Amino acid sequence: MHNARSNYGCDYLIAAVTATPLDESLIEGRVLDSVGAILPNAIVVIQHWEHISGGKGVLHSDCRVETDKDGRFSCTVPSGIYEVFASYPSMHPYANRIKVALAATTKIELTLKADPLTAYVY
Repeated sequence: MHNARSNYGCDYLIAAVTATPLDESLIEGRVLDSVGAILPNAIVVIQHWEHISGGKGVLHSDCRVETDKDGRFSCTVPSGIYEVFASYPSMHPYANRIKVALAATTKIELTLKADPLTAYVY
């Protein structure tokens, strides 16, 4: 920052402003089966709807990640309401809606149940 003088004899301040993501929040979680076993390599999708005029909306996919060897995942998003989906072979897909607070970490545990239909496929 520095002071400068205009052509009109007034002082004004010149400041360099750097944009920072003030609305950045984190979703952290892990994916388990119904008995608590970790599910590595599960797919987690986090998305939200942007409401526009006329009752319509646009779906935004904010994050698509694969869980690590411990079944954990994380995704950085702005605060808001999100739909969380998870899938894993031979399991029912998981779906839920969560609220993510401003500049906070939201922790979730996603539990997937065995899909009896896949007993015939695998």
